[in-house]
Amino acid sequence: MKTVIVDASVCVKWFVPETHWQPASSLLHEDYDLHAPDLVFAEVGNVVWKKTLREEITAIEAQDIVAGLRRVPLVVHTTESLLDHAIAIALHARRSVYDCVYVALACRLEARMATCDQRLLNALQGTAYAPHVAWIGDPREFPTSA
Repeated sequence: MKTVIVDASVCVKWFVPETHWQPASSLLHEDYDLHAPDLVFAEVGNVVWKKTLREEITAIEAQDIVAGLRRVPLVVHTTESLLDHAIAIALHARRSVYDCVYVALACRLEARMATCDQRLLNALQGTAYAPHVAWIGDPREFPTSA
């Protein structure tokens, strides 16, 4: 089983068919052991709130997405336990602590973080953190059939 840290940009794609939803959905296969910081719930909630305001989804769909996320077999880690390392990464990479909490978890678990956040990937390129972060659309990392 392959351990993968998933960020909110990936989790939303499990419920909203948008670009890269297929490789994101492939992570729901039993071959993957999915991990995320508890922050993921607030971040997914914020994304679906924005999508509701833009009338991309309904309020009922937003509630269904949040309920669906609770049913995904995620191993959830406390943000508090990752915060010191996340701040160090954020200061080094000049990215938000929110983003870097996921990176800190990937480092702790010696795993890869799946993301759709190209700016984060670019910021980490050439750093010691780059090996812990991967683009969800990379079929070598996340094949659409596990």
